[in-house]
Amino acid sequence: MTTLQTLRKQRVKSYILSRSKIITAEDRSFAVSADYTFTDALLPDVTRYDGFLIISGHPKDSQFYWHYKPLQQVIETYADKPVGAICSSVVSIRHIAKGRRVAAYPTIDAKDLLAKAGCIYSQRTLEVDGNIVTAEVDLMAGTWIEAYLRVLHGETVEIETTELDDFRRHKPRKPIKALRHLGEQNGS
Repeated sequence: MTTLQTLRKQRVKSYILSRSKIITAEDRSFAVSADYTFTDALLPDVTRYDGFLIISGHPKDSQFYWHYKPLQQVIETYADKPVGAICSSVVSIRHIAKGRRVAAYPTIDAKDLLAKAGCIYSQRTLEVDGNIVTAEVDLMAGTWIEAYLRVLHGETVEIETTELDDFRRHKPRKPIKALRHLGEQNGS
């Protein structure tokens, strides 16, 4: 289930704001229409909404938003409300996440911008730090949106280690055959 489908199922009224009217998934498997674009003459009064989500798509779009002033101004209005960001889009909320733990897609540029803004980069795949809910990759979208909705409804969210976190920490117990073979050739 997509994030948008989850919001609709939970009867959360939401609007899509984008720089283009049609938004296509990175893998081009589906597309949605934006309700508003940044170039629309009549943007909604964003201060009347209870929270804000920014969702990654194509990496070029995410990186564009990292420095896009109109979006940064919108995000600033949500500093004290629930804010969710996932994957490459986490960098876009860096100015309101200063001093907070964030999970983000681990590119060098992303880590650098987050550090410069004073964010605490987390090695976990999902983080909730006060009103800020972030996830590293789209594989966490379901868990991420569930955590965000709980924060939106005023609940305290305790994050447990995810399966993806456990997978990362797993170390093979047996040497990989190719590596064992190389070691034997070198006299090890």
